[in-house]
Amino acid sequence: MRPVGEDRAVPVDVRLLAATHQDLEALVRDGRFREDLYYRLKVVTLRVPPLRERPEDVVTLFAHFLERYEERFGVGPLVVPDEVHRRIAAHAWPGNVRELENAVESLVALAVDGVLDPSLLPDPAPAPVPMAEPADVAGRGLKERVDAYERSILVQTLRDTGGNRTEAARRLGIGRATLHEKLHKHGLAGG
Repeated sequence: MRPVGEDRAVPVDVRLLAATHQDLEALVRDGRFREDLYYRLKVVTLRVPPLRERPEDVVTLFAHFLERYEERFGVGPLVVPDEVHRRIAAHAWPGNVRELENAVESLVALAVDGVLDPSLLPDPAPAPVPMAEPADVAGRGLKERVDAYERSILVQTLRDTGGNRTEAARRLGIGRATLHEKLHKHGLAGG
């Protein structure tokens, strides 16, 4: 007979769900992520593309979050001006689903007289600027030309991501620390 209060050991089956925007295989190859941990995590791999690669989901997610926050705040149905739909569809959503959800929550929380205010949404993304070698470096040496081109890529990527450095690093296929170094090198780090 067991003493009173003694618990029996019960096997526990623990499962972990993990998400990352990093290329873990590359990090393992570079020695920046533990290989044993990588293989413990790599059981089932699902790639969920970012919202910018699946714009058809933005409308569905917008409707879902709108309903959720109308119910949560006890309002609605709210009037959704065409400009709201236009801005929702035009934005690249570098923060993905979480950014979209936060935007909708803000729209609902700050609605006036039952109407969503489109000015609370990010402006539609500007048209991409074509990448070209800056004219002022023509005729200079290779290093200066490469530096100027790298700087223009950094500027355009930051513009495309609305200044989101994590997303910019991801799009460029570099770590945040590397991006930070390059921004400093080119005088783009800001304050």
